[in-house]
Amino acid sequence: MLLDLQEGTRRELDRLHSRIGSLEDELNDLVYNLYGVAPEERKVIEDFLERYSSRSVAETAEEDLASK
Repeated sequence: MLLDLQEGTRRELDRLHSRIGSLEDELNDLVYNLYGVAPEERKVIEDFLERYSSRSVAETAEEDLASK
């Protein structure tokens, strides 16, 4: 029973994580369009943020595990 609850919670967290990512992508698209950011500029910005993001090591590790 406890394992079922844990599995259900994990599925719900995965669903929410996916939804948040989708909403972040939508928001980024709106902001880039609002400010007229060209695709080449967007790539530079996203590469920079990926490299120097303040996201925690735990978040990055969790995403790595989820993608396997």
